[in-house]
Amino acid sequence: MMRYEDEQLESMVRAETPIPNDLPGDARVEVKAMGAIRSRLSGAFNDVHAPAALTDRIRSAARSAVAVAEPPSPFISPPVTAPSAPVSAPASTPIPLHRPAARFPVWARLGVAAAAVLLLSVGGPMLFLSPETASAQPILTDIHRANLAQSDGFHAMQDPTAVCARLCEETGITPAIPAGAVMLGCSARRFGKGEKPTYLVRIPEGEVSIIVIDEAPESLQLNGRIARGATTYHACKHDGCRIVSGRINNLTYIAVSEAPHEAMIDLLERIRDGQ
Repeated sequence: MMRYEDEQLESMVRAETPIPNDLPGDARVEVKAMGAIRSRLSGAFNDVHAPAALTDRIRSAARSAVAVAEPPSPFISPPVTAPSAPVSAPASTPIPLHRPAARFPVWARLGVAAAAVLLLSVGGPMLFLSPETASAQPILTDIHRANLAQSDGFHAMQDPTAVCARLCEETGITPAIPAGAVMLGCSARRFGKGEKPTYLVRIPEGEVSIIVIDEAPESLQLNGRIARGATTYHACKHDGCRIVSGRINNLTYIAVSEAPHEAMIDLLERIRDGQ
């Protein structure tokens, strides 16, 4: 029977490689069970986000640590120490050239692999977001609430043609608008490195802000995925709002609302199909 390394077992748990036929029956059951647990845990953590206050504290601590750490002065020579005598191993103790592989029970190896996968999938986005993408979700919800309050340059307009003309004039982008949508108004809002067009529409499930940006949906770091036909939408929840984004005509359209994700996907598909 072939011996499998940790990396091979992890690949089986992630369903990246098929389970080989020579794997014993009890081990096959364990691999399939770990794969199912990983899938359920990943799905359960789709809407877990680091609070904005925690993110700010982590950034502040990191900046402070960088400010305190200074390189050693080039004018100070390192202390001179007497060379130490080489340490040799006793003649009776052979020095192994290769570390032997640890022999752990299959269930223990699979447990470690599944834990590592879970930590990477849940902790990774929280720890490695850039400052721009880490702040995308609160900015998007703030834009939606400013639109609802009709504040900060919001233009109350009901004519979709006039909305498109206004937004093109202010941002250089002419957004697509679903036919028959109940238009409430529009504005140019600061997002990333420039002003982006946004408009507010009403659907039966509630009022939805649509924000249009050039960057790809992946740049927003929305950690949920919703498949609709051949299209996969990026989605998440933040501070009482739901967010969905998708690529339409070489632009990314972002829907923000308290309405269900599915209702906002319906709206984005109406925009895509020109209906």
